[in-house]
Amino acid sequence: MRPITVILLVVALVIAGATAFFAKRLMDNRADTAATQTVREKEILVATRDITVGKAMVAGDMEWQPWPEDMIDKRYILRDSNRDAIETFTGSTARTGFVVGEPIQSARLFHQGDAGFLAGMLSPGMRAVAIAVKPEAGAGGFLTPGDRVDVILSYSFKRKGSGGISIADSNIWEAGSQTIVRDARVLGVDQKMSGDAAATGVKMKSVTVEVTPEGAEKIALGAAIGALSVALRSLAMADGEDQYPRATTDMDTLMGLRDALVGNTLKKFQAADTPLTQAPPKSVAKPKTVSQPTGSNSVKVYRGGQLTTEQFR
Repeated sequence: MRPITVILLVVALVIAGATAFFAKRLMDNRADTAATQTVREKEILVATRDITVGKAMVAGDMEWQPWPEDMIDKRYILRDSNRDAIETFTGSTARTGFVVGEPIQSARLFHQGDAGFLAGMLSPGMRAVAIAVKPEAGAGGFLTPGDRVDVILSYSFKRKGSGGISIADSNIWEAGSQTIVRDARVLGVDQKMSGDAAATGVKMKSVTVEVTPEGAEKIALGAAIGALSVALRSLAMADGEDQYPRATTDMDTLMGLRDALVGNTLKKFQAADTPLTQAPPKSVAKPKTVSQPTGSNSVKVYRGGQLTTEQFR
C-alpha cells in the first residue's frame, strides 16, 4: 500500500473520532441543561376539573402540581408557603370559572361572609338588586344561581270616576302587567350563592339578580308601585333575541301605565251614545244701526247717549 494512502486513512479516522467525541459532548450538555431545568420546578395549586361560577369548592377540585419556576405568577398559590391551602379553600365559592389544570388564585375564591364578595361576581358596569318574591312568583322555588330570568311588574289601581265623565260604577279597578327587565342573571337565592342552593324547590324569600343601572331603577320603582315576580328563561336563546340583558324603556313603561289607568275609561267614553257638546256662546247684543232717510243730507249722531243731527249742504 502506498504511503500516501495510509496517511489519508489515518487522517480520516482522526477526523471521524474527533467529530464523534464533540457530538457526544454536545448531547451530554443538552441533557444536563434539560435535567437542570426539570429540577427548577415548584408545586402550585391547580384545578382538577372545570369549575363554574358560584360553585362551592370541595377538596377534590384542587391538587398540587409541579410548575416551571420561571413561569410562576405571584398570584399562584405555592405549596412551600401554603401547605394547608386545600383545607383553607374547601367550602369557598368561585367568583369566576376555572378550567382543568388552571392555577388557583385566592382572589378568585371567597367565603360566605367575606366583605366585597358579591361585588367581585358582578360584570363591569352592572348592579346587584334583591327582589322579594313568593314561591309562586319565583318559578315555584326552582331558581338557582346562574339561571336567567325576566322581571315582571304587576300593578292595579282603584280610583273614582271624575272629570265630568259619566261612569256607571263609582269605583274603577285598573290593572296591568309588563316585563320591565329581560334576561337578568341570578346571582343568589336568599343568602345562598352556590349552584345547589335551590335545586329542591325551596320556599325562597328573595332573589338577587344582575342588571344594568337602568334596570335597577325600574326594579326599585316597580317594587314601590306594584308586585314583582320573576320568570325563568330557557337556556337556549331564541332567534332574534338580544345577547345582553336589557330593561324596558321609560316610554314602554309609561305607555303601559297609561293603558292600565285610563285605557278602559277612554274606551267607554268613546263608545258613549251621547257625545260631549260644547255649550253655545252667550249672545252678544248687536250694535244699533241708524237708518238715514232717503234724499236727506242730515246725519244723526249719538254722543254720550244724546242725539244730535248734523246737516250737510
